[in-house]
Amino acid sequence: IDHVQSYVRENRVRYVMASTHSHRVGRALAGAASLDAIMLRYNMSHRKAAETISFPEALENNIPVLAFTTTRWNGLQREAS
Repeated sequence: IDHVQSYVRENRVRYVMASTHSHRVGRALAGAASLDAIMLRYNMSHRKAAETISFPEALENNIPVLAFTTTRWNGLQREAS
């Protein structure tokens, strides 16, 4: 991440973010890395991991979170019908 931050200082990129399926890795990134955002898996089937592991660390460090697979590949809509 330090190497990538040099691109920010050189105005080669504007923002740096990381993406992970692991909420433990997300917590570590939100607490230790100098990122502009993190992208994490989040859906209603597995929301406890996000809400108890990674989201609190991101909130504490003012790191925005982008969510992916929010509908579990549309499986949640099919289950609701």
